[in-house]
Amino acid sequence: MHTIIRLRMVIILIAIQMTFIQNSIAIGIHFDDSQLGILKLSNEYYELSFSSENGAILSFVDKQTNEHTTLGSNNMCLWGVYENKTNRYDGGCFFDANGGKKFEYEWITENKKLIFDYTSENDDVNAQITVTPSNASWVDFSLNIYNHWDTAIEFIAFPSDLLFESSAIQEWILPLSPGVGINNGFFSENRSYVTSYPAPLFADYTAVSLTNSEFTLYTLTEPDKIYPVHIGFIFNGGTPSSAYLHHSFEDHVASGDSWQSPTVRLDIGRDFVETAVAYRNDNHLYEHPSLIEKLGSQYNQIVRSPLLKADMYQIANQIGSTFSEYETDVFPHLPSPSIFHPVTFWDGEFDEQYPDLLPTNPSLGTVQELASLFESAKANGMLLMPYTNPTWWDVESPTTQSISQTIGLEAIVALDRQQQPIFETYNGQGGYVVSPHSPLVQGALQDSIADMLDILPSDILFEDQVGARPPKMDFNSYTTQPADYALGWLAHTERYFPKTILMTEGGYDALMATESGFHSSILLSKELGATDDWWGDDNWRPLPIATIMGRDKTLFYQHDLATETMTHREEVLAWNAAMGYLLSYDLFESANGGGLHNSWLDIVSVFQNQVFSHYASELVLDYQTPVVDVNKTIFQETAVITNWHDSANFNIDEHIISPLGMLVEKEDNSLLAGLFSQFSGQNLREPTYIVQNNHFNSIDMWHSSDEEIVLEVDWPNHWSEDDSIVLQGLDDSGNIVLETPLSIVNGMIPYTHDGLNNSLEIVRYRIYNQSVFVQSYFPMVFQQKVFAPDLIVEAVHVANDFVQITIHNQGDRPTDKGFWVDLYIDPDVAPTAVNQSWDQLGEHGLVWGVTETIPVNGYLTLTLNGPYFDSSRSHTREITPGTPIYIQLDSYALGSPYGSIAETHEIEGSGTNNIVFLLSGEDDLSMQSSQHFSETKLPYASLPRR
Repeated sequence: MHTIIRLRMVIILIAIQMTFIQNSIAIGIHFDDSQLGILKLSNEYYELSFSSENGAILSFVDKQTNEHTTLGSNNMCLWGVYENKTNRYDGGCFFDANGGKKFEYEWITENKKLIFDYTSENDDVNAQITVTPSNASWVDFSLNIYNHWDTAIEFIAFPSDLLFESSAIQEWILPLSPGVGINNGFFSENRSYVTSYPAPLFADYTAVSLTNSEFTLYTLTEPDKIYPVHIGFIFNGGTPSSAYLHHSFEDHVASGDSWQSPTVRLDIGRDFVETAVAYRNDNHLYEHPSLIEKLGSQYNQIVRSPLLKADMYQIANQIGSTFSEYETDVFPHLPSPSIFHPVTFWDGEFDEQYPDLLPTNPSLGTVQELASLFESAKANGMLLMPYTNPTWWDVESPTTQSISQTIGLEAIVALDRQQQPIFETYNGQGGYVVSPHSPLVQGALQDSIADMLDILPSDILFEDQVGARPPKMDFNSYTTQPADYALGWLAHTERYFPKTILMTEGGYDALMATESGFHSSILLSKELGATDDWWGDDNWRPLPIATIMGRDKTLFYQHDLATETMTHREEVLAWNAAMGYLLSYDLFESANGGGLHNSWLDIVSVFQNQVFSHYASELVLDYQTPVVDVNKTIFQETAVITNWHDSANFNIDEHIISPLGMLVEKEDNSLLAGLFSQFSGQNLREPTYIVQNNHFNSIDMWHSSDEEIVLEVDWPNHWSEDDSIVLQGLDDSGNIVLETPLSIVNGMIPYTHDGLNNSLEIVRYRIYNQSVFVQSYFPMVFQQKVFAPDLIVEAVHVANDFVQITIHNQGDRPTDKGFWVDLYIDPDVAPTAVNQSWDQLGEHGLVWGVTETIPVNGYLTLTLNGPYFDSSRSHTREITPGTPIYIQLDSYALGSPYGSIAETHEIEGSGTNNIVFLLSGEDDLSMQSSQHFSETKLPYASLPRR
């Protein structure tokens, strides 16, 4: 495994963040108003200056580097409100210490808060801002406004339009899925760009990398609330050398009403990787259900399955297949497992008939024939995910027509600020944006979803546009708050999760609570030419922001419909590997590729099944640029090196990565894959995709090349030159059609791949060591000495405010990986096996992440709030004497049947000895005197996924 230069394990950052939070009264914060006209807040990280005349930000200085980040509030307005119709505006810059629009400030020493009050004697807008400094690198702001206008406020800019010197900006970072970094070329060309959250932005987050510092702005979300917001950089025409960062909330604050902002956090000195993790932690995204919880027993099948788009209307026009003919015409060409994504099976063309997806198009077949097709696909190892669109209804659909003629459109449509139905056109077809708050809409969607789950036996429900709708004000009479349009669609998903697995177009942080898949990326905008218009295509790069924030909670895919970003070419496969996306493919052959007989179908199938599935839910920990146009993405247990050059190779160790290629490698050396011009020191005639999966007693090899290749592979350390090794060739069904002896030569195992010249139709090879017994987790029928670690709980004491667990490695090998320890406090169900975390079985528990090697006969003691305690994953309560307590060692490793460490009892199949039970304070295990022999600390990245 290539050396990981910069480890940012989430646990470290959570621990740091929790330390900040626990400082209820921050020490080291200084307030100074002694200088005329200036108020200063400072600590060891920053100095933040305000105008004492109106509260405007004057500067935000990074004290670690003495860098001035923002130049302050544009036009001296810390906040501003406006409405579009009359261009009416009010803001902090109109207030001062004297006159009818008065500004006052107060520093509250007891709880370290700075209060700004803006009051007017006229019928204007009053406001109060609370500034809460921390002892860390951030400062929090919140705003209350009171509308005394005779009209509604539509937008609230806060903090309003922070100025930056254009030449100092190195990169502007936005979470446009998965993320983009916009370089200084955008600013030198005097461009402007504004976008929105909750879509297309994944989070209300933006960052600016400066010459000698970092600046980040993000919002702390609130339960059951999604605040629509617009974020952008706008060229400052009045001062050509500067641009201002625009951040405004969209809402409808009626005359006489008040409005309160969420907390907005300004952070200084931390780069986007650190602050993206901070956003995840501060907004409790880690509390959303994990992918293994959402997908359950289908997790392994789903992450091994490429998504196969099947536009059934297009396919019928191209190859003539109706529903009843898929069994013979289509399915024999498709990989298993896979996700079959049928589109345009309804009575009409694409973007017609919504929400009425049944009956089917009579030219394709009947509903019964489509249901049979679904069953046949399941029998062929596929999962079914039909396309639906609940948010936009065709004006000509039966449901829309019926409601329009009997009740009236106002009962179902989203109404804009002028109380007019929101009407949109797609592919020349008009329709209405419907309100998720309407009972009639909810009822019709319930019927439509029942059709997809009951009449058509679907495994996954795809709902277009749910995660891609930008902010809208919805004035439908059933809507409580006009700004709650997105919240209404979140509530819609909550009605059907966890009854079914949900995926959607787009996607953002709040939807991770219910959605298992997000389908979109900035790559499609690039392919359609939009990014060139927005920023200039030489002025940006992709960044894995969303996959830092939530890749363990939802799967990321390219757009489910757009052929431009299906995995039909090298760049898309490399892009997906680097950004943490899974693979999609179009079964309709278009100018962009795809089709039933394209060699890319095999590449997509192999890479999803044998490569991407191995790190499908690992969080991104870091994103580095070792050299120009080469990036390294560090996941929890995997690294991906991507060569973005379109003509130049990139050398790394014994490999050469081809142009637009990548190298994927697991930390434990179980996987090596990519697009190579040289593999393990051997030159290849042409760029070739190679996948090497290392197992205990075998090495599986796959190659995309049609040419004959002579390769050598490294042999595992536990193999010997005297071992009996054979090369097996396997056909498409996994049958062994070739077996020939191999030898280890100079520490390598050479073999020949025959390509298309092989009449045996070999699709992959297995280098099989007949002398090494496979690690089996079932009872063995022979006796063999097992050398492995074996962890047991040696001693434990649990009381209300005291926890001490002593672990003993009684095996004959030291631990070589990190592992989790779960303590279950009075669980509803007792743990019996690995991958049963405390939060799955009860309401309270504790977690430790052990990253220290425990040698043979060594001991390690864990304590509450000790070095390995993970407070972010723990939730405790009062532990009274007699409380049932369970402890499980090596408790969780996503996708593993034995945890992180294969122990003696697991290899021998003798049953677990990792779980103990006791009653708190009464039946503690004996607190024996145990010496702590452990010396070596493992890297944090050695902890398994959970």
